[in-house]
Amino acid sequence: MLTVNDRRFSLVRSSSGLDVTLGLEEYFGGQQHWRLVLYYVPADEDGGNRYELPEMWCLAVDPISLKITDWREDLGHLHVGGESENDFIPLIGSFTNIVERRYTVPASFELAPHELRVIRRNGLLLTMEMDGEIRASESDEGSKQEKADAEELRVTGDFRLMDEVPMTGAFVHVPVNVKDPVAYARKIAARDLKLHEFGERSHVTPYNPDCPWPRRIGRGTHTVRLTTSWHG
Repeated sequence: MLTVNDRRFSLVRSSSGLDVTLGLEEYFGGQQHWRLVLYYVPADEDGGNRYELPEMWCLAVDPISLKITDWREDLGHLHVGGESENDFIPLIGSFTNIVERRYTVPASFELAPHELRVIRRNGLLLTMEMDGEIRASESDEGSKQEKADAEELRVTGDFRLMDEVPMTGAFVHVPVNVKDPVAYARKIAARDLKLHEFGERSHVTPYNPDCPWPRRIGRGTHTVRLTTSWHG
């Protein structure tokens, strides 16, 4: 459940999850690049927005910079922000209504998490707690529309969430000269995170020297998408 003031939102768990990018640690100061993406819809007990506008919200925290070696043990006791000492890059994020509205861009706000912690792990499910603030951008550009959106949708202010979030998989950058990119990616995930719980589905995005920045940050590598049974 996500709460913002008197508003209540339920997690769409089949579309949500936590994943990690491996093989680019040199670009992140030796840290792994984790990403949390959660989708929410108004709960039955929600106070509602001002004009009964359609809503489906995407709450994204990207990146979460960590250096862990065993995903079961380390994620099971994860604590980022607050008084924790394992922050490499401060937590930043966004809160966006992905339902398109005629003539206007989707409503989007800044997400400023204060703390993120995992209080329990059950298989591939992580019970997460997070608190912080959702706010309109402080920049002049687009601020007028954001303030109007905030007034209509009533989603700015302090927030708190606690939900079971699935571990959905990994993006692994592998050298272009390996014979079997998927098998190589599985070895990297097992070596770096002791992560073996992947299904049969995988996808390889071949190296493309013409791909514009920022995707060329992984230059000289294929990108392999490995997914768990919770990948939507």
